[in-house]
Amino acid sequence: MASRELSLLPFAAIFVYYFIYWQQAITQFLYQTTSLAFHLIFFALTSAYYLFDACWHQKDKKSHGKGKENDGLDFPKPQTVIAKCLPTLCLCGFVWSSNFDHRTMYPYLIMAGLAFSLIGDALLVYSSLDKVGTYFFQHGLLNFAIGRICYTFAFGFNPFNMPLLIPNLLIGILVYVFLLPDLPSKTYRIFTALYILLMALMNWRGMSRVHLVDVQSYWTTEGALIALLAESNWTGCFGTILFCVSDMILVTDKFEIFKIPKSNFIIMLTYFLAQLGISLSSVYLPEPDLQDIWDADVWGVSKVIFGW
Repeated sequence: MASRELSLLPFAAIFVYYFIYWQQAITQFLYQTTSLAFHLIFFALTSAYYLFDACWHQKDKKSHGKGKENDGLDFPKPQTVIAKCLPTLCLCGFVWSSNFDHRTMYPYLIMAGLAFSLIGDALLVYSSLDKVGTYFFQHGLLNFAIGRICYTFAFGFNPFNMPLLIPNLLIGILVYVFLLPDLPSKTYRIFTALYILLMALMNWRGMSRVHLVDVQSYWTTEGALIALLAESNWTGCFGTILFCVSDMILVTDKFEIFKIPKSNFIIMLTYFLAQLGISLSSVYLPEPDLQDIWDADVWGVSKVIFGW
């Protein structure tokens, strides 16, 4: 037994030697990449869990709470609220841990939008309750509306790009006219009109930030796709479009305008992808430093691990 333990000492000594010798490179790699990867992996796991556990296998909402003498107060379990909020919380950590540009308000407004969305997530869990569900639904959408305002100001108004505003407003008007006959009250009509206006403005600003970049200059560096998407702002644009899709399905399902199979699953899938796209747009990757970051973090550590 003692001889077996002694045979491991050379391997332990080599491990300690390399750990101390390459400590700086390993620490730098873990600090700059693993934190982001951890948040994204945890986001993927928590969102997948909620989608398949709470959405895909969700019971028909008409039979929800049926046969229970609770006067319409069949509250969802606390773990359901936690499971729904965890993915957005992971994205808050991702934005905070990302190498964002501290000279602008962009990442801070994105985090504010995520925070209000987090509150909206929690409130909408209780929107299926019989008597107080309307209260939670309205206040949940109010928090989402504030989140849309945060995203809109984060995207900014430069370039202004008026030609993109007109089609977004026209689509918003058509959506409102489509929903109007099924809205139950004047309050809902006013609130829906304002909410659709905010959606159109956010979508307009998200699209306006997209611009073409010199693909060749990025293709000569590793990590070209991530750099290209971050610099050209495509992820934020995709996020705003998916938000509109998610909200449209949510409203049609809430007021039972038409039946959509697995509607809650589709709503949350597009919602999580929308939040992910907008969160990824906050990553700041300055072009001149891309090669240096890759060489220092990935290539350097791969030499340590694989001896390349």
